[in-house]
Amino acid sequence: MMTTTSTTPRLTSVARRFLPVIAASVCLMSTSCLDPNPVPPTTTTTTSASTTTIAPPAVEVTQVAAGGAHSCAVDDSGGVRCWGDNAQGALGDATSTDRSAPVSVGGIIDATAVAAGADHSCALRAAGGVLCWGDNSAGQLGDGTTSDRSSPVAVVGITGAVAVTLGEAHSCALLGSGEARCWGDNSAGQLGDGTTTARTVPTAVNGLSGATALAAGATHTCAVVAGGELRCWGDNSAGQLGDGTTTSSSTPLAVSGVSGATGVAAGELSSCAVSGTETWCWGANGVGQLGMGDTTDHAAPAATGQTAEAVGVGGLHACVRDASMIRCAGSNAQGELGDGSTTPRSSFATVSLGGSAAGVPALGQAHTCVLRGGGVACWGANTAGQLGDGTTTDRSDPVAVTGI
Repeated sequence: MMTTTSTTPRLTSVARRFLPVIAASVCLMSTSCLDPNPVPPTTTTTTSASTTTIAPPAVEVTQVAAGGAHSCAVDDSGGVRCWGDNAQGALGDATSTDRSAPVSVGGIIDATAVAAGADHSCALRAAGGVLCWGDNSAGQLGDGTTSDRSSPVAVVGITGAVAVTLGEAHSCALLGSGEARCWGDNSAGQLGDGTTTARTVPTAVNGLSGATALAAGATHTCAVVAGGELRCWGDNSAGQLGDGTTTSSSTPLAVSGVSGATGVAAGELSSCAVSGTETWCWGANGVGQLGMGDTTDHAAPAATGQTAEAVGVGGLHACVRDASMIRCAGSNAQGELGDGSTTPRSSFATVSLGGSAAGVPALGQAHTCVLRGGGVACWGANTAGQLGDGTTTDRSDPVAVTGI
């Protein structure tokens, strides 16, 4: 992680692996979820003469998510593919082997979205259930245990979910009723239940109703509620809750100064929202990740001057989609801004994408992925293969994810 001059406290090595995520939709672990004719995972056939890799057929990707050092995507058949760091089973392929190209997550055939945390992943199904896999040290898989899982398991008690979002070691689901449920690590109050007690099964977020969007950061969580107002809770050491203070809260607080929000994103120690076509950001800004042209932390939202239709926040960077263009700001130590350099930027700079972007930018700890032309393009850190290009070479320009 790049050293900064920010006054924000240094995080542990675990926290540095973080990446936020974005909303999703999926399948309960039952026989109804198991595809009788699943898309085959990548397999290897060995003969005495050669080794041949057989890749699954290409599909169109409908949504992408980026975690600490792994990435996942949903395809138009309802399947989920993941790639990158797999030490704790975050790729869901029943192994702990890192992958530099996508592999199929077992047993999921009708996913509509996927989310990625530091070392775990979750998917939602149209039926409203949630499946999770990977690191479960804090109960973030929601199955009532703290056992890691390298294959998907059902989250206990979740029905009617319409979105899912993951933080460093906590997970949250937005219900169709406008309520939210969270589970996992709660050391900073990021579950919003008025305590700092970790939960291995979902717990209700206190006082939250009418929510239309949900975003989990490393150890904080934010929501858009009816009328476009914002609520955040959890760690506030850098002002990432946006209430003008640096006091953490285990229940939702009103974010000051923003109305009419249509989307929200949360990262390691910062948050951003889109209101109208304007991007607002707040929290840690030691390397310019708020995109305001400075490196001063902001405990209350401020307009960045950057127009956008969608925004994503990562470890120490942020990206917006402005029409079909992607623009990024913040740390660039591993090329995560995608501008062909490793120079940090305190204002949003255009990514040379080589095509039109769609959807919400997906930002990991130090890598970025977006939908491009029915496939996925990624750039930045690639130490575990999280860019999906078949290598472990960092990239400061976008590269296509292979096989999808």
